[in-house]
Amino acid sequence: MRAEAVVIPAPVPITPTVYPDSPQGTIIVQNHVTINLQSEAFSRFANNFESLIGELHRSNEIAGELRDHLLSELRAGGEIITGPKPQRDLIDLFLVRPLKWLSEKSGSAMVSKLASDALAWLIKMLH
Repeated sequence: MRAEAVVIPAPVPITPTVYPDSPQGTIIVQNHVTINLQSEAFSRFANNFESLIGELHRSNEIAGELRDHLLSELRAGGEIITGPKPQRDLIDLFLVRPLKWLSEKSGSAMVSKLASDALAWLIKMLH
């Protein structure tokens, strides 16, 4: 007899961006972080991240709906992190969680390594 446990993560509360009343106003983003897109950490993260996306496209280890979902979340996270006020909760949801999963569960050594490296550089940027 074999039993598998499925752990469903707790919901992540996301506070929506508050947009101004006029086009010249300032947006309010709760819990945002500042990412230096010119830093070495970001450059290394971006290189690992792009290599990971390419490797996911080529790899047969993760296929179908799971791969497509991972790619869509990672792409969304990649867009969010380069914005002017990326929200920490969205970075966690769309980058940290999928990168952790890939580094721990991927059957491909290359995907696992790229995900681990990207995650390490991401964490350095966030602290």
